[in-house]
This record gives sequence, structure tokens and C-alpha cells, in this order.
Amino acid sequence: MSSTDPRPTGAAVVLGGGSGIGRSLSFAFAEAGHPVVVGDISQERLDETVRDLTAAGARVVGVRVDVTDWDSVTAFADAAFDACDRVEYLINGVGIESVGALWEVSPEVWSKVIDINLTGVFHGVRAFLPRMGERPEASHVVNISSVAAITSSPKNGAYAASKHGVQALTECLYVECAEAFPRVSVSVVCPAAVDTNIFADALSEGESASEAAVAELDQMREYLAVHGISSDRAAEMIIEGVRRGDYWITTHPERFQVLANRRAEFLAKQLEPVGNVAAERRPA
Repeated sequence: MSSTDPRPTGAAVVLGGGSGIGRSLSFAFAEAGHPVVVGDISQERLDETVRDLTAAGARVVGVRVDVTDWDSVTAFADAAFDACDRVEYLINGVGIESVGALWEVSPEVWSKVIDINLTGVFHGVRAFLPRMGERPEASHVVNISSVAAITSSPKNGAYAASKHGVQALTECLYVECAEAFPRVSVSVVCPAAVDTNIFADALSEGESASEAAVAELDQMREYLAVHGISSDRAAEMIIEGVRRGDYWITTHPERFQVLANRRAEFLAKQLEPVGNVAAERRPA
């Protein structure tokens, strides 16, 4: 996108815009001339993002939102539509991590990961899409998933399950929009190693977390810090993909292709899930 794009610009709504890829996307859309509506559960991060966007000359509205709470998301959507003439881009970008073998994950942590990563996307779609779809202008929904959507990584079961769910949800949404709202395009983003706060913010169960799980978390933090691309670069790649009208958007195309081929072979040959698709988080 460029600020010289002659088309009228609708707002970009970024759920999870207080940090990471969401924050970078908020700035990228603002730099392209779009009003931005930023939603985040962290009031501190939300305030900082709004302050920085305002200082950069952006038209921005910040609203605290809990994507697991339907009433909170509908109130957020109402605020977004009240503040802007129309919503052109909806970014469902909220996500959290967890570590540990499935029998080590508490029901509370499991539910929170699923509620934020998967149900949060559903809430965003349900709250925004009908009003986006009834407009005569084109609009776009972007669901940020992960390479975990096509892989299976031990000690990462809750996260993987949520992202496989986001992938299935987005596939259904693509077909449903083609039938009911043909002016609404849909993309799924599958980032690999991007240096964000996702592991720093990862849920743990304190003293009940195993030493192995904590070690895994520390390893992944270090891996992303050394090998991950920046969230700004990821945002650039996402916007490039959106502008092309891509359904699949990846941050590491070659790595994604390797994992996709491995997954395809796993399914086609009905292989046993023994190290079948080590996720990108694992050093190659």
C-alpha cells in the first residue's frame, strides 16, 4: 500500500494491535493513509500504541477489548463503526502461547488458549463481517494463524489445536464469503519465526509447570530473538499479500513449503504422527 493509492481508504481494525505483528500492522496501515482502530486487552500497550501512532500523525482510535468476551467484542465493533465511515480491513491478530505436555496443561490454561486464539477470531468475524459485507466497497478479513496450523509440535498441543482451528475456520469463511459477501476477501497468515513477545507473554502455571516446559519456553524465546524476522518485516509481507489478494500469506515461504509438503505426505500416506511435522519453532 502506498499513501498515494487513489482509492478511498476505509479504516483498518486491528485486534491485538498493542504489540507484536498487530502493532506493526497498525503503523503500516496508518502510514498507508488508513484510519486505524486498535484493540487490545492491555490498556498499557494500547495507550502506548495510540500515543505513538498519534505522534506519527495517524488517525487512530484505541479501545480496550477482550476477544474472549462476546459483549466486549460487539462493543468494540460498535465503537469502530461509530468512529469510521467504513471498515476496509479487519485483522484478527490476538494470540497467546503455552508450553507443556497435554497432561501438564491445566483445564484453565487450555480454555484460555482456545478462547483467545480461536474463539477470539470467531468473535471478530461475527461482530464485523455482516456490516462489512453489506457495504458496496471491497473489504478484507485477515486472520493471523501460524505455521502451527499445518504442523504438530510436542509440548505445544493447546497452541497447535487452536491454530489448526483458525485454519479450518478461515477456510470455511473464505467459501462462505464467496457465496454471501463476494466483495469481502479473506486471507490466512501463517507466520513462522517472528520476533515478538508471544513467548515472553506465554502462559505458564507457575510452580506447577514442569522444568522441561520452562526450558522449552526459554529455548523458544532465545530462538526467536536470534533467528526471527522483525514484526515490522512480517507486517510488510502481510500487507503485500493482502494487496495481491492472496489467501495464503506466509513470512517464510520456503520454510512453509517444506512444512506443507511434509504435511501433505503425512496425510496422503496416512503416516503415524512420530515427528511428522516439527514446527518452525524448532531449529532446523
